Amino acid sequence: MNQDSRKIYSFTAFVIVVTMLTWALGLLDIKYHLDGSVAFESGFPGDVSAWQRAGDWSNIDIEDDRISVTRETDNRSFAKRSFPLPVGEYPSSSKLRIRGTLETLGITETPADSDGRGAAYMVWLQDADDEVKRYLTIQDLTGERERYEAERIVSIPDDVAAFTLVLNSRDSGNSFSLTNASVDLISITPIYKAGILLLVIAWLAIFAMGAIWIYKRGSRTLFITSSLLITGIIVGVMLPETATVGVVDPAFKTISHLIPAFDLEAAHSTYKIGHFLFFLLISLVLGWHARSLPASGVILVLLLFLLAIASEGMQLHLFNRTTRLSDLGIDGAGILLGWLLATTAVRMSRN
Repeated sequence: MNQDSRKIYSFTAFVIVVTMLTWALGLLDIKYHLDGSVAFESGFPGDVSAWQRAGDWSNIDIEDDRISVTRETDNRSFAKRSFPLPVGEYPSSSKLRIRGTLETLGITETPADSDGRGAAYMVWLQDADDEVKRYLTIQDLTGERERYEAERIVSIPDDVAAFTLVLNSRDSGNSFSLTNASVDLISITPIYKAGILLLVIAWLAIFAMGAIWIYKRGSRTLFITSSLLITGIIVGVMLPETATVGVVDPAFKTISHLIPAFDLEAAHSTYKIGHFLFFLLISLVLGWHARSLPASGVILVLLLFLLAIASEGMQLHLFNRTTRLSDLGIDGAGILLGWLLATTAVRMSRN
């Protein structure tokens, strides 16, 4: 085994270890320290008279064990309950961990005036004057599942004094019930802070070593292209899911109004397959330039799969991202197709 091979195998082993640690640190229950509960201390749903109805009251059902919304009429409705935040009783770094169990009670046709949004379990963050500063969706309710176990970590802005949990019918024609809910104050543990710092340093070292290796051993085109694609993947990992609702969806709707032929559903599908496109492209680029790199195709494909696995593991550490195993399948399909296309093109170019 020559020196280049030893370096490649050592680098690959390092990436495997750091990827495993990324997932382990994200999955182990050492991330949060419970600072206290701030809702439903006497059990869910608590005092039913504390819940408020808005919209058509006939669409809201408040019982001793559940809160339900439907669209029996065309009017939108929601049930809500507010809770104050304790003043000066929690660290400034604390966050809200909001959970809820929701069930789909019935499926009906979507109303004709719907803008495509399903029902939602939400939280509103309010200031001392009860003005809502932020609206956040904990769980979109489409009716595709019989049961939803919702959870979201929410940062607490300095000017927020209270929060309101909301079960909103929106434009959905379906019926949903909230059967359990809890809100806890949590803070990041010192162990996790130290561990995540080491992980960040390790990943920065991996990307730096990879960039240097490609720069020295590959072409300038390969270095620039691969750097841009990997940067795109990292940006995609870091981009919060709220950007879809707050930026991407409105942008697509604006374009659809300006251009009647613009297919809104196709545009959303294109956005969702961003994983596939990025990994297909980087696999295609590396596969095309593989001959100039002192590493076997097996090692290069393995490194690409590790990048895909790591990108999902990284999302375990982000408050506004969700790790999905289905995304790994999409990434893997992009890698394999890209490599197949590249190797086929290389063989054809030789003939």
